[in-house]
Amino acid sequence: MRVIEVDEEGQVVGFEEKPQEPKTIPGTEFCLASMGIYIFTYECLERNLANDFVDFGRDIIPMMIREKQDVYAFDFSRDNTLEEYEYITRDGQRIKTRVARASDSDYWRDVGTIVSFWLANLDLVAPRPLFNLYSELWPLYINPQHFPPAKFVHEAPGRTGMAINSVIADGVIVSGSVVRSSVVSPGVYIHSYSTIENSVLLGGTMTGGELNETQIGRHCQIRNAIIDKNVKISSGNRLGYDRNEDEARGLTISEIRGSGDYVVTIPKDFVL
Repeated sequence: MRVIEVDEEGQVVGFEEKPQEPKTIPGTEFCLASMGIYIFTYECLERNLANDFVDFGRDIIPMMIREKQDVYAFDFSRDNTLEEYEYITRDGQRIKTRVARASDSDYWRDVGTIVSFWLANLDLVAPRPLFNLYSELWPLYINPQHFPPAKFVHEAPGRTGMAINSVIADGVIVSGSVVRSSVVSPGVYIHSYSTIENSVLLGGTMTGGELNETQIGRHCQIRNAIIDKNVKISSGNRLGYDRNEDEARGLTISEIRGSGDYVVTIPKDFVL
């Protein structure tokens, strides 16, 4: 993590790599961490690239600071402002309201580790998520793959297809299983009597109209997992419950700091 030191005017006067005692914002107990987003005028960029340097954070920005060039920090959490439509509930009705600053204007995550990637995905599943996928003025554009709608089937004791506090994409079939607090991407088939919790499933692939789906077999229990594309999990398997068992399968284990628990990662095209 690179920490930015600024003066009272927001001008950058220091740029440190993983300092033991980071410099704080004047008058506060907070520090500014670099998001790795840099904006230059063309002339400034051309001038400062006339050298053999290869890294903005390690080389270019520190050089500019040493030379006392005009380098300023943008406080993203405080100053980033996105106008947006948001909804409030009144008398059981959703009322759309235009707000000057969207509630997720300050949202940002560093997803440089497996656990942080997992946590960022789970940010999406709360009733009021930290990051809004349903923006109207600042929409998210995706590459459509033309999957059919998601479907939930069977309604019998212990075999009811349902998803709770989850994001379920097109092309997903939940067949008599339960999905909780998870993100399920297109092209996944979950067979009956299984439970998926706190997991991220990256789905299947559609090539030339032919689907290679991710399949979760019957009576599976999966928790705290990241499942890559085109994975086949056979019936009766448990993932995310027994560290030794998951490691014996050759799966990646990532500690969840401070919890004693872990995230298990299942690689692309894995068959279990």
